Amino acid sequence: MTRLLIGKMRGLVKAGYEVEAAAPDSGFSGELKAFGIRFIDVPIPRKISAFRDYAAYRRLVGVIREGGYDIVHTHSAKAGFIGRLAAHRAGTRCILHTAHGLPFYEGQPRLRHRAYRFLERYAQKRAHLLLSQNREDMRAMVEYKLEKPERILYEGNGIDIEEVRREAALAPEGGVPGTEGRRVIGFFARIEPVKGHRVFLSALRELVSERQDVLCLMAGANMGMEDDYARRVMDDIRELGLERFVCCLGFRDDVIRLITLCDIVVLPSEKEGIPRVLMEAMALGKPVVATDVPGTRELVEDEKTGLLAPYGDPAALASAMDRLLRDGELASRLREAARLRVEREFDERLVIGRLEAVYRDALERGARATPGCDGGTACKPY
Repeated sequence: MTRLLIGKMRGLVKAGYEVEAAAPDSGFSGELKAFGIRFIDVPIPRKISAFRDYAAYRRLVGVIREGGYDIVHTHSAKAGFIGRLAAHRAGTRCILHTAHGLPFYEGQPRLRHRAYRFLERYAQKRAHLLLSQNREDMRAMVEYKLEKPERILYEGNGIDIEEVRREAALAPEGGVPGTEGRRVIGFFARIEPVKGHRVFLSALRELVSERQDVLCLMAGANMGMEDDYARRVMDDIRELGLERFVCCLGFRDDVIRLITLCDIVVLPSEKEGIPRVLMEAMALGKPVVATDVPGTRELVEDEKTGLLAPYGDPAALASAMDRLLRDGELASRLREAARLRVEREFDERLVIGRLEAVYRDALERGARATPGCDGGTACKPY
């Protein structure tokens, strides 16, 4: 249960909804209870396990039947698949799913791409509405016939800007050895292939061949399904001679504090929904470098609110990082434009308002249809 969903649930509670959350307990249950949100621990392994996945499905069916919910809203790929099937089995009259980036994307092996498309269609046939964090994914949803166009809606993504800035203001100074006198690059993401750690390390190797004053703060959880990948990342750090230039921090719940230590924040991922860490960095006035991929390019406009590099191109990524570190005028212009864009378009209150409208309309119409999408090519926010 991540920060991404807690803010939305809190906003829905303030709007008068009774909200309960079912998910693996990742340490946020106490925070949820403080907001009056009942938390139900349902272990769902990230790695495919027929026995444990079926146990999670059975557990969710029981939870949903006992709860008698008017709406079940699922998130993420695997939990969303199991959750939609369980809600359908339990007889829920309104089932919504939000795609935080599609599980299939350009560059995947063909068989895996086709398998994920089939599974998404199968699960969505048991649901009523499909929400997307970005408009590019909406077009893919229509193209691959995941849902009828009129049932595909724009949710977007956002952050509580005031809370992010308040947390940053209260963050203690220092705390990470070795940052003094260094240009600090932040890379904060789960340790999994789609986030692009190995491409980033190759780019960092190119960067430090030209300048030795940089230090990368790398934080993120190894989610347990990519242990081999995590080992390869650590091997790359050693083999590329980057031990002096990378500080591996593991999972951290104080990412906002870490962002305040950075000169720039980088996200070299292969695909995104709308990346929260970049919204947070932009709200705090930190220049960003990212890859030109679905989701990210809806947030970061190249040369206007940040710099974008092609995915999988270490030289281009290194060049973009070097430009921002060297050109103070460019960095200042980009971070000011980025700050204004986040305030205008990515405030979490906008997302909560859209969700309220979707919930109200779905309940009133019995999830038969929901307006707001013009054929799936562009959905007008509520």
